[in-house]
Amino acid sequence: MKNYSIWEDIADIECPELKDNKEVQVLIVGGGITGISTLIHLKKDNLKVILVERNKCGYGTTGKSTAKITYLQERIYMNLRKNLNDTQAKNYLDSQRYAVNLIKDLIVKNKIDCDLKQVPSYLFTTKEDNIKKIEEEYNFLKNNGVDVTKVTNVFFNKNVKLALKVNDTYVFHPLKYINYWKNKYKDSIYENSKLEAIKKVKGGYVCLVNGKIIKTKYLVLGMHYPYFLKPFFLPTKSYVEASYIGAKNTKGEDFSAINIDNPTISMRRDNNNFIYLFI
Repeated sequence: MKNYSIWEDIADIECPELKDNKEVQVLIVGGGITGISTLIHLKKDNLKVILVERNKCGYGTTGKSTAKITYLQERIYMNLRKNLNDTQAKNYLDSQRYAVNLIKDLIVKNKIDCDLKQVPSYLFTTKEDNIKKIEEEYNFLKNNGVDVTKVTNVFFNKNVKLALKVNDTYVFHPLKYINYWKNKYKDSIYENSKLEAIKKVKGGYVCLVNGKIIKTKYLVLGMHYPYFLKPFFLPTKSYVEASYIGAKNTKGEDFSAINIDNPTISMRRDNNNFIYLFI
């Protein structure tokens, strides 16, 4: 049994450690999908930008995810309507659908070999009490131009009470995708380069990375939690809880899915693999 992500079964593209002082317009901290995506788009605008990653790019959360490109995210739209308003919920939906097409277009345009595949995505519940919540999410998506259908018979879980299905979503190989950009921008990416301190100064920031100084006008923190603020300190409202399972399965279609129940179960099937993430 493997105790690491199946995405890690590929040859890695290596990037150098930071060994010199730098002065840039933008410093990105974190080499997951967030940091790499930021680098891609800033490079398109011809900005002087570098990215530092304290380990290897993509081997944190990104390389241990289900690697789905979808706008179905638990019950996010109803939560936004409840806590904000319909306009903000619609804005978020539009941004997520735009992001799906953006990453798909980047992969196609650059001919990136990262196992991109269009698959249906499902949002589902196995609990009678949550059927109404799925109905609410369906009405919101339908009213905002999403081609969504309701289904009750799904092959991946016989206990599903109600599910929503959309078809304009994708799955891919996250580390193959990141490796393409690492190879393209290896002169701007530094791995094994740990951010140790940040000082706000007039006109920007002075950062300490591997004992070297980086002066930057703008700073992007593409990480879960800024570990460098106070070593070993974790706020009481922060926690991490997840388990990752992959298994061979040759039945059914390729797909992705997530539920609205507790615990959250995120899953996908691709190339005869079932991949689950329990949160």
